[in-house]
Amino acid sequence: MTVDGQTIEIRGTEGVLAHRPYLWIPANKAILGNVAIFGNMHLWMADAQSDESQEAWKAQLKEMLALKPTTVVPGHMAKGTALTADNITYSLDYINAFQQAKMDSKDSAEFIKTMTAEYPNAQGALNLNIAAKVHKGEMTW
Repeated sequence: MTVDGQTIEIRGTEGVLAHRPYLWIPANKAILGNVAIFGNMHLWMADAQSDESQEAWKAQLKEMLALKPTTVVPGHMAKGTALTADNITYSLDYINAFQQAKMDSKDSAEFIKTMTAEYPNAQGALNLNIAAKVHKGEMTW
């Protein structure tokens, strides 16, 4: 599609995450995020319970990074978040840390403690609290 003569590509429309596309503006090297990209917040992991969904999420983030964007507008972000590709890296790193903390934690309390220590300045503690309970089988979602 084009807006004011600028090409805007709708990407990520196939596969497990077809319901979570993102926009790429090649001329500006800009990604207008989707719910996959977070900036300085705990990611919403309650909806990504399967390994398949988490791996698809990571693959989509890697696909975005491969575009080498200079501007990235996250779908969710804390006030003051810079609009850079660091948000994609942050989201990818968070998923990896989440997966490791899930394996290493005996319950949601330990899980939350680990992730809070890893991301002490992240906003959205409720995101983490719900996700930890869901992933440790203490809450259904």
